[in-house]
Amino acid sequence: MLEHNQMIKESWGFFKDNFFAIVKFMLPIIIVTSIIGDILIELLAFNDADNKEIQWLTMYGYFLIKANFYALDVALFLHFMKNFFDDSGLSSKQMLFTFLPRLPLLFILTTLAATAIFGGIILLIIPGIYIAFRFSFAWMYFTFDNINPISSLIKSFRETKESAEMLLKAMAVVIIPFIFFMVFYIIIASSFLHPYISNFILSILSSIVFLFLQVVIYRIYSQYGHEIG
Repeated sequence: MLEHNQMIKESWGFFKDNFFAIVKFMLPIIIVTSIIGDILIELLAFNDADNKEIQWLTMYGYFLIKANFYALDVALFLHFMKNFFDDSGLSSKQMLFTFLPRLPLLFILTTLAATAIFGGIILLIIPGIYIAFRFSFAWMYFTFDNINPISSLIKSFRETKESAEMLLKAMAVVIIPFIFFMVFYIIIASSFLHPYISNFILSILSSIVFLFLQVVIYRIYSQYGHEIG
């Protein structure tokens, strides 16, 4: 059984060696989803300081929008990986068209998962993080095994029990340094960039890091006996 550091090293090797192919396919998608997501969030920004229910609904709406657009990026990236490993030779346009019929199911999957995670975060934060870990294979089952949203979530919750510690360590190695980078970036960027431009750049960078994290999660997923194909 490989250690999490070795898995991250192997994941980085794949991501680095295929970076230009990944960027060529994913960057236009990330830009479009970032712009649309930010527009929807801006339309949602109607906070009423005296109305707690409105504040909670706004927070939930923000979380749901971000989660669904990140999930769209991730699902398309996983679809890219599936076609890469299958060596199907499909063009970017063909990959997108083969994915489109499952788009409504993807939004159902992500909305169910995001609602559970948001509820866990509201409780005491830790339950939300725990639920996120246990659902981390769901989008892979959905993409690679072609199963429905509820079955993907149930299967992920069941199958991640054994790999939970490995997932926690690997995610921490990727996410914690990026959190420090985000804090540093926000401090620096706020002094010379317009907030919309700063947020857009951060959204793009976050999406790219999130894609790398999916490679790491896939490496753990495959380590526990779930190869593509």
